[in-house]
Amino acid sequence: MILEHTDRERREAQIRTEQLQNEIERLKNELTHKKEMIYEKDKLIQDAQYKSREIIFERQSVEDRISNEYKRLNELVDKNRLLEEELERMRRSQILENITVRRTDVINLDAGIVDSSNRIEELRSKINEFERRFSSEKASKESLQVQIKILEEENADLRDIMSQMRKRAQDDRRTDRDRNDEIQQLIARAESNARQYMSNFNIATTSPTSTLVRIIPISSPTKIS
Repeated sequence: MILEHTDRERREAQIRTEQLQNEIERLKNELTHKKEMIYEKDKLIQDAQYKSREIIFERQSVEDRISNEYKRLNELVDKNRLLEEELERMRRSQILENITVRRTDVINLDAGIVDSSNRIEELRSKINEFERRFSSEKASKESLQVQIKILEEENADLRDIMSQMRKRAQDDRRTDRDRNDEIQQLIARAESNARQYMSNFNIATTSPTSTLVRIIPISSPTKIS
């Protein structure tokens, strides 16, 4: 009678042990699936990092373009300043030449009319040419300022995209880490319950003829970093 009771308890213990082992196996399979999902997430993160590097490279390229455009703008400013100085010098020269021509006209009006007219026309042509060049350089400078503003707006958009990608990658890693810790705790509890149950069962059973059910130790699951 005692042996039948002991055998029944042993069978029940074996069934419970198998159930626990099945549960542990299920949790291990679930952990493997989680590992695969984490691997896919890591792959996505790597792709995002690669794209982030491309964006950084593109951002550097845009910044280089902005720097070059600023250099060109400074060069145009210097050219404009030189043209303004030259134009002012030519205007002063024209005034002096006009004064000289008028004095010459007073001394010898008839002989100097044609020569002074030619010189005045030449000076007028030079002044017109300098004014045309000045207007052209001014229009080019305004166009460069518009292009630089557009490049700065593109650079700001690239900064926003990089910030969003870094935040999304950090959130995905944090969620996967919490789920993995929960599964590890469930497996540890299941194995501990199985060992505790069999330990209590072995202490309660003292018959030398009884055959104890051996529990196959389950290797600890691989920790995911």
